[in-house]
Amino acid sequence: MSKSIYTRSLAGLSAAALALVGFAGAAYADPEGDASPNPEATQTTPPTETDAPGEGSEDESDGKDTDDTEKPEETEPGEKPVEPDKGEADKDEADKGEESGKEATGPDMGTMAAEAKAIDILNITDFHGRIKSGPVISSFVKQERAKNPEGTIFSSSGDNFGASTFESSILDDKPSIDVLNAMGLEVSSVGNHEFDKGWEDFKKKIAASKFPVLGANVKGETPPELKGSHVVTLDNGVRVGFVGLITEDMPSLVSPAGIKGITWESITDTANKVADELTDGNDDNGEADVLVALVHEGPATSEITAGGAFKKFAEGVSEKYTAVFAGHTHIAYNTEFRGIQFLQAGKYGGSSQSRV
Repeated sequence: MSKSIYTRSLAGLSAAALALVGFAGAAYADPEGDASPNPEATQTTPPTETDAPGEGSEDESDGKDTDDTEKPEETEPGEKPVEPDKGEADKDEADKGEESGKEATGPDMGTMAAEAKAIDILNITDFHGRIKSGPVISSFVKQERAKNPEGTIFSSSGDNFGASTFESSILDDKPSIDVLNAMGLEVSSVGNHEFDKGWEDFKKKIAASKFPVLGANVKGETPPELKGSHVVTLDNGVRVGFVGLITEDMPSLVSPAGIKGITWESITDTANKVADELTDGNDDNGEADVLVALVHEGPATSEITAGGAFKKFAEGVSEKYTAVFAGHTHIAYNTEFRGIQFLQAGKYGGSSQSRV
């Protein structure tokens, strides 16, 4: 899968702007075109352009006339002209055909710029009921939607409530859900704090959410509202598949009595299984052009392969994913690894993150 990703962040939100060509899941961006809605962003995995025929070759002229075409020798009247060696002529034609073929197989940047479709994926994580941050986040989301109304998605990587501030917790976190609904959150993974008051309480809260909550590796008597994946079909026609995953450490993070009968499968194995399903060509189980993982798990430092559970995930997750928006560890980072963009927006929707 050929991918070219522009990334940026502002006001604690991670954003990956992807420029796509076609509908086979291959992402590509014209660095000289306007495929990305953020011209100040850094292209982290630039496409390699083939040199145009003649450029940079050792046979380039020094400004002199270097017409090497062989002319037939002059003959006396009545003599048959000497024909050029056909073997050499055939070789010249073959060389020209080969060079023409190289040009044809390279990317047609003009066509790609015309076909490119820009996507902005905005993300918060570990909001924890900080509803006072709502106006700031909402303002940013509205600004970004105005720039790309047909291709913007607002997502979360979990812990939307739980461990909340007083103004939300006093009302059993109903204000948090109301604020996220009002901001137009479109999809979220589940976090560990959503289970602080047990499974039954979680089911009530998920029912009040206007956005799908995902937990592909959560198994047991799960409510139908808790899905594994969700495909957003944008107005520009691109299908973006989100897969939600939660840390496998759940038994040690919440009261066992509240999650009795629930199991937590491998985030890596589950992510790869769902990725295969969303790209197998079978519309019955959902299909996506772009895959994004919302993972409520993260590294202990900004170095995603330093160790721990997230290192295993980063090294083993399918390269079918274009981006991974993580959470849980409250550490802001934005890095590319194995052709996948890994991002985490910090915490509370208000942490700053460097522009890259």
